[in-house]
Amino acid sequence: MVRRKPHIGLLCLLLSALLSRAQYPVQQLIGQSTAVQPVMKAYSFDLKDIRLLDSRFKDNMTREGRWLLALPNERLIHSFRVNAGMLTDKKDGKTKMPEPLGGWEALDMELRGHSIGHILSGLALQYASTGNEAFKKKSDSLVTSLAEVQKALGQDGYLSAYPRYYIDRNIAGKAVWAPWYTLHKIFAGLIDTYSLTGNPQALEILNGMAGWAYNKLATLSSQQLAGMLKNEYGGMNEAFYNLYAITGNPQHLELARLFYHHAALDPLAEQEDRLNKLHANTIIPKITGEARNYELTGNEKGKQIATYFWNEVVAQHTYAIGSNSDHEHFFGPGKIAAHLTGYTGETCNTYNMLKITRHLFCWYAKALYADYYEQALYNHILGQQDPATGMVCYFTPMLAGAYRLYSTYDRSFWCCVGSGFESHSKYAEAIYYHDGKGIYINLFIPSVLTWKEKGITLTQETKFPETATTQFTISSNAPVDVPLYIRYPAWAKDGAEVKINGRNIKQYNKPGNYIVLNRKWKNGDKIEVTYPMSLRLVKAPDDSTKAAIAYGPVVLAGKMGTQDMPAPFHDPADPYQYYNYDYKVPATLVHSLDPAQIRPVNGSPLTFTTKGITLVPYYNLHHERYVVYWDLEKATAQATHKYDFTPVEKKVQGWIDSSYYPGAGVIIAKDNRVIYEHYFGSYQPGTVAYIASAGKWLAAAAIAAVVDEGRLSWNDKVRKWLPEFKDGKGEATLAQLLSHTAGYPDYQPEGRRPDNYQSLEESVAHIVSLPADTAPGAVFHYGGLAMQVAGRMAELATGKQWETIFQEKIAIPLGMKDTHFTPVDETPGHNPMIGGGARCTLRDYAAFLSMISGDGVYKGKRVLSEQAVKVMQADHTGKAYVKYGEFVHNARHTSRNDIYGLGEWREEVCANNEAVLISSPGWAGAYPWIDKTNNTYGFILARINTENAGKTGFSSFYAGSQLPVMVRQILEF
Repeated sequence: MVRRKPHIGLLCLLLSALLSRAQYPVQQLIGQSTAVQPVMKAYSFDLKDIRLLDSRFKDNMTREGRWLLALPNERLIHSFRVNAGMLTDKKDGKTKMPEPLGGWEALDMELRGHSIGHILSGLALQYASTGNEAFKKKSDSLVTSLAEVQKALGQDGYLSAYPRYYIDRNIAGKAVWAPWYTLHKIFAGLIDTYSLTGNPQALEILNGMAGWAYNKLATLSSQQLAGMLKNEYGGMNEAFYNLYAITGNPQHLELARLFYHHAALDPLAEQEDRLNKLHANTIIPKITGEARNYELTGNEKGKQIATYFWNEVVAQHTYAIGSNSDHEHFFGPGKIAAHLTGYTGETCNTYNMLKITRHLFCWYAKALYADYYEQALYNHILGQQDPATGMVCYFTPMLAGAYRLYSTYDRSFWCCVGSGFESHSKYAEAIYYHDGKGIYINLFIPSVLTWKEKGITLTQETKFPETATTQFTISSNAPVDVPLYIRYPAWAKDGAEVKINGRNIKQYNKPGNYIVLNRKWKNGDKIEVTYPMSLRLVKAPDDSTKAAIAYGPVVLAGKMGTQDMPAPFHDPADPYQYYNYDYKVPATLVHSLDPAQIRPVNGSPLTFTTKGITLVPYYNLHHERYVVYWDLEKATAQATHKYDFTPVEKKVQGWIDSSYYPGAGVIIAKDNRVIYEHYFGSYQPGTVAYIASAGKWLAAAAIAAVVDEGRLSWNDKVRKWLPEFKDGKGEATLAQLLSHTAGYPDYQPEGRRPDNYQSLEESVAHIVSLPADTAPGAVFHYGGLAMQVAGRMAELATGKQWETIFQEKIAIPLGMKDTHFTPVDETPGHNPMIGGGARCTLRDYAAFLSMISGDGVYKGKRVLSEQAVKVMQADHTGKAYVKYGEFVHNARHTSRNDIYGLGEWREEVCANNEAVLISSPGWAGAYPWIDKTNNTYGFILARINTENAGKTGFSSFYAGSQLPVMVRQILEF
């Protein structure tokens, strides 16, 4: 929180009129039967359906609950009553009135009143998480008092601990400490109270406050609003979206939209990282509001903003413990080593990032969101609280030799104290999700889940992360068919072991995905999952000689003693002490080590030692100096390099040296950011080459865009558009045609004319007489001719030529200026148009892969529907048979028969039959791939020299597919 400019997020709840509704997303609006329902892949369970068992998490929650109950209501409400001119008599007090709170809640602080909103949220969360009526009783009392204040103020529903003139100052552009930020906390706390405890009076107060706000803001000009929104307003947009979700009142929706901050959000919508130097927690809550906008209105822009922002912050601005920011501000992308200070990792930021993460998980149900949630929860949020006192810290310093500075019981009330009331009261929120059929198990925290609708109770018992094994027990009155999707963490590189009732179960997935257990469960069934842990480096992107040490999911910190260290508690005399605190780090403090010398301490879980330094989980290191990021000793630093692509370069250069290719270009991106680009032989960034089968992937996308428009359907049969196909070929559907296996014979039967057709109409006229087997499960045959038929269907459906369709639907939206389907190559075996006539550059194709890996979105704009991308990656052929020795066996030394997708190969699939490695075969050398196991995509652009390759039996078809495996190994190193 910037001095005189505090910031904090709110708890994002999925709101409805029912008690203890799940906190995410998306519900029907009350009284609005036409509410937009975006497609969600996962939903939260209600907090009341989950109970924590004994663990560090439950201990933290209990300590936080005691603090919440101990704060006297009369002190919490005192500043509100003073603002309303109400009697605050306390006969047994020294001053005949309640003692005012201190810190940011002092009567001379412009931010006063913000904490009561967090406290209301904390009480509601504790009540939902435990069922303890004491939390509801205290909450109800506070709400009654706030209603009395609102009535006494008599200002059209206005309610705060400060005069409403603060809002006028904000609108006028005059200095004031974030009045809307404070109001947001009160709105959010009352919304949580209504949603999780069922107090109707909370909703009455909210409607009054919203009525005042609407009258205040509805007549402001866009210039006045823009000026007002420069001041920190927390998640005011989210609060009004959530209120709209309860009431269906269009005024509440309009209020939410009035808080759209163009200056901050529009660059994110354009996928531009302009975060450097921005106040982090001013920005983050605005993103959560846009996530709710998408969920309640279907506005894709909100989804795009949230997705891009999360990807950029997690990949480029996040420390090893899951936190972000230095002195509360974002810095340049990847500049971690340059910002290892005593003022890193404001806890509110992480609190709010976890809220965004939950939204994204519900939209995408991808393990990478749960991986980040685990990283930030264990290493930052869990360790925010001092186990000895229950107090919490503001910053979590990454400065070597720093320590945590804790709050006080009633004299601090920083923003991070407020968000801490919530964070430590809702640990159960992200352990489990469901998709209506099965249960996602995302976190390994001892707990009991009751899913009444399915008649199943799931008990999770574990000492994770102290032990690698977690046990689940099923309780059910009758056998129940509920799939379990158990997260396979990305850090679990040493494999996984799964047992059901003591028997080993083979599983086919990889780290960064889900292990799917799909069977009919009986009462008493037990599942054991073990993820062996190992030490790993988390390097700073901008300096490979600096790294944190992690063991499994846990970041370790070196215990550095208490030399010259005072009692680590906030001095109430200085409300902003944390911001420029002097840690007085001893000059002799050791902050370098050799990871190769680290050894476990026998009998002490998660404890390691090296040369007199003891390493323990960062969340367990309190009241002592520590080191998280180490200077790697010279030998180690030289031996380890971030993403060393030397193996790829040697492999490709070997192909060039053997004259298999005259040149090549390779590009690799991770998390949608290019991490490697290199050119070999005669190839340059502008080199254009024919891409053969990789072009059919482009073609499939163009046809999918026509389907998105409703001009074609995946179920359209050939004969609907081409009645001349009168035999079985006419019964083939569009999906079958684009599945690389419509059963047409090889490229050109012997004795027939070369297939250099100048139009799809001419090509189809030839194909109509060829034999074909379109039945599911048919033996694989070349699919290029079938693609010509599909393309011709698109031409007839749109009334446009193929090149025009491709340019309008794919090339222009993606900026692929050098990519065309053009009939110019007369080399035998290179069918123009769709079969082999696509010409492309390396970077053009990388843009296409970015769009596909983004589920149809490119730079914030939707090019294909998410459903279209999903259909393109599905199995439409009934697992057509692949002969022994073909593609998969030769390239991967393994036999599979599930490699077909629309214009793509499904090279690898997970247990639930979703593609995790997608590619297009490299007949001509050009080979693109998307690897969901590590969120990468890549492309090699080349043109095979068939004469030289034929002399040695070199096959570009088999060679290109070696690259994804090599990249995996490089990223895992």
